[in-house]
Amino acid sequence: MADGTIAVNGDEVLKILWIATVLAFMIERALAVIFEHRLWFAARDRFHLKGFKEVIAILLAYGLCAWSKFDILALMFHKDSGQLSLILTALIVAGGSKGAIKLMQDFLGIKRTMEGTAKPKTGKT
Repeated sequence: MADGTIAVNGDEVLKILWIATVLAFMIERALAVIFEHRLWFAARDRFHLKGFKEVIAILLAYGLCAWSKFDILALMFHKDSGQLSLILTALIVAGGSKGAIKLMQDFLGIKRTMEGTAKPKTGKT
């Protein structure tokens, strides 16, 4: 805007955050197939790959965000996408699955049942 204020639409922000959350879950689940496999554990121990999972998650998130032209900051602030904002988007998405799970559990009240399925918290014990 001409007066220097930031023009951010709340509905757009919610849509952007929803896409980021879904993308974070998808990346987390896709990488779980690899990182929970016995071959990963063997390679991690043999080649000292501790801490490498996060690097892979960031690279995958960056690749997907660049491929899909999904840039959270550019979309929120109606600016052109840049390398820095795309890197920040990848970091947000790569680290977003834990935050999204916490949001669903704490804010939305969705908890896991004993059978492992998620269901909304009803307030009854």
